[in-house]
Amino acid sequence: MGRLKHPFVLSALCLFLALGTVAKETRSSEPAGDGLKRFGLFPLWLSLPADNPMASEELVSSWTEAVLSDLQNSEAGEWIPLDLPGFADEGSRVRFDTLIGKGLEAGCSGILVLQVHQLDFKTKEVEIGRLSFVNASCEVALTGSLVDVGNRAAAGEFSSESRLKDNNYKGPEPGDVESEPIDSESVRTSLFGKAIAEIRQDLVRKITQNTGIIETRIRPALSRSEAPEGVRFAQESMDLRLTTANDQRFTVQVTNAGDEAETFVVKPLNRIGGVVMGLKGIGSEDEPCRLSPGEWKFIRLIANARPQAAAGAVVLGLVKTPEGDEDESTGTAVHDRMTLNITPGAQPADVDMKVLRQDPATLRAVCQLHNRGREEGTVSVRAGETTGGSVVITPPLEDHPLAAGRSMLFFVQPVFESRSRRIEADVEYDLGGRVLKKRLLFEIPPGKEMFWGVCGTSQSSSGSPGVCLN
Repeated sequence: MGRLKHPFVLSALCLFLALGTVAKETRSSEPAGDGLKRFGLFPLWLSLPADNPMASEELVSSWTEAVLSDLQNSEAGEWIPLDLPGFADEGSRVRFDTLIGKGLEAGCSGILVLQVHQLDFKTKEVEIGRLSFVNASCEVALTGSLVDVGNRAAAGEFSSESRLKDNNYKGPEPGDVESEPIDSESVRTSLFGKAIAEIRQDLVRKITQNTGIIETRIRPALSRSEAPEGVRFAQESMDLRLTTANDQRFTVQVTNAGDEAETFVVKPLNRIGGVVMGLKGIGSEDEPCRLSPGEWKFIRLIANARPQAAAGAVVLGLVKTPEGDEDESTGTAVHDRMTLNITPGAQPADVDMKVLRQDPATLRAVCQLHNRGREEGTVSVRAGETTGGSVVITPPLEDHPLAAGRSMLFFVQPVFESRSRRIEADVEYDLGGRVLKKRLLFEIPPGKEMFWGVCGTSQSSSGSPGVCLN
């Protein structure tokens, strides 16, 4: 039996699941006419004890193929299989950026990651007098995350489980289904096969409910006609529209298309008037990045544009650093180049904010942002001047992309000071160079009192307040 090893499961998948607190935009699940949606499915990842006899390569490959077939028949976009980089089977970790990059390579709108964390099938013979029975139990559970490759945010998280028992079981034993594909006769007629079937039906329902949230439409797969071997930029050029503002953030994609791990840094090779541009974090000159074959890295690019900024091109250079010199950029020869075509003076996003309703039980305001413009914009929302208490804005919105013609919801929860019954709060929304405000009023009605509770989860280090009026 071939045991599938993926020691990177927890680091990569948990990072996906940590992205769950993202804004859910209000939109139809149908394509908007500008292209279909394509989704990529990675092989199922097992997070199970090493001695679990059910964890086999035959199970993973056949189960992945079955889920892919189910989704292809669901008519919820186009579904294709995605492969993990070859080094994954050798015990290395897989970067979150690499999974996103694999989706971009295939021209996907979103990627799906599934992790199996429970897989148990047991039988026990029980004798009562002269009668003998076989008790069987089966528990199968997994979690998953669907991620938009455009904004690298989780569009949906879900879990599915099946717990079955049969006190007079007459089907195949656990030993009969080990190392067998799920479409084999022994698996299909077993209690284990019944649990797998339940999981498959539940998965299709939950996944297709979330595909409509994916904003990114199908795009050409990232490819280059001519590119150097080894580490290189994923694109030869990229168009950037800058507003007159500081700290405008973008990402530059680098992948290792070679056969050996390599270390590199990325730096600007020239400047244009009125624009200051630099790279930050891993992959910059301050923190060289090392990529194994097939890996990807998204490097942060930060631009400051002054009013006198000129149009032009900034060329980024990728410099390989010698082995053993990862602490500083000692390489000098430029291995690859990427051109950033700069267009300055783009107008801030044309976004409007309005309050849709207020929950009478919690006083929480439901607010909507709507992009009235013809281009995608970014928006940040924060609390401004407040009297009588404070407000909590959820989900946190910082440089959140908002497509043209689209809307998104967020919530404003009042937190009253002691003896306060009225809060006035400014909610500021920054559109990139232009900050607008809207004044919100929260007031406890006569005869009502505010009650507080705190709820938390084992996944979080802090609790979140819950309120109600009574």
